[in-house]
Amino acid sequence: MSSINRKETRLIIQHAIAAYKEQGKNQKQLAIDFELEPTRISEAKEGKHQFTSSQLQELVDKFGYPRRKQGKYVKAELCSSIDELLSSFESTSKQRLSKRLTELFSRKDYLELFLSHFEHFKYGDKQDSIVLAINTLCEDPSLSKWFKKYKKFRSSERSCFSSEQPKFPTDIFKQYSLYNRSQDSFSGATPIQLLIRLLALKELYPQYQLGMKEANPLSPIEYEIVLIGDVVLNSSLRLINYDNLYSNEYLLETLETLPCTSVIDFKLTDHLSEPEIYSHPDSWGDANLSLYLNGQLEYHLLIEFSSDHYELTNRNVIVKNIDRTNFLVELEKVRKWLHMPEDFMSEIKSNVAKAGGYVPGAMII
Repeated sequence: MSSINRKETRLIIQHAIAAYKEQGKNQKQLAIDFELEPTRISEAKEGKHQFTSSQLQELVDKFGYPRRKQGKYVKAELCSSIDELLSSFESTSKQRLSKRLTELFSRKDYLELFLSHFEHFKYGDKQDSIVLAINTLCEDPSLSKWFKKYKKFRSSERSCFSSEQPKFPTDIFKQYSLYNRSQDSFSGATPIQLLIRLLALKELYPQYQLGMKEANPLSPIEYEIVLIGDVVLNSSLRLINYDNLYSNEYLLETLETLPCTSVIDFKLTDHLSEPEIYSHPDSWGDANLSLYLNGQLEYHLLIEFSSDHYELTNRNVIVKNIDRTNFLVELEKVRKWLHMPEDFMSEIKSNVAKAGGYVPGAMII
């Protein structure tokens, strides 16, 4: 049995005691039959003691797992506070992009597409030589300088104060014994476009080298979670409906530092044997907020981000154990962050009262 906390231990023990009572037996007999200390059983059913996984597994095998209220199963990132969510959102967004780009460049079809645009002056089509030359090229200060200007240009495009697009230093390929086979064409997937994705990845994941056998960038951990309790808030919000890389003006403050990863819009589906992976920063169209109030009067907030881009998988984040005496103040931070309507709080207070929860500042008469 996987790790079980004291709350789960309490449920299992209470379930076992109830099953014994139905058989005309008592708690003392349960302790004898399963070689458990009677005092420990009393502590466990109050949530003050935790038995070992093997002891609990024996009880579950005998009596089954206690049934609970209906819940919602999700795979989600887990935060311990609203402040942690807000402060880590940018870094985890970068990690998500880094992971997607790493997956792209680790694919055989994608790597072969990239390398097919180049020829080495000395070694021809030998992939190892081309890969080495590209990795060395990516460390060139002049290329880094151009990439910095290019990102600034794309940022100015988003702010409607567009500057002149910096010209790519095409002669740089020759310095590293590379011939750009596509330099005289305007095909759908040019090497410059793919190179920009690689530069973006190396900025996010500096240790990355093209052709790495084992690349393990940091990425947010997703947990399997079942949320139970009364849903005292269920609110959906359309963030914005612009089809561009940085489509969320409300989340722009936390996403604007992410690198842009394309020169012009292009599709690779005609060139790849596997489905395209979303290679831009997260772009969310909708956010759904659900606030759960469980039997222990604990508040857990689930935020579900979804995108209009089918290649981009949804992102779920749970903030657990929000301070029950100060939860309205904490949720106000989320409301302002997502620019939600002000009647947000009235809905929560009404539903919390219906569920028997505590409404801070409200008189009880």
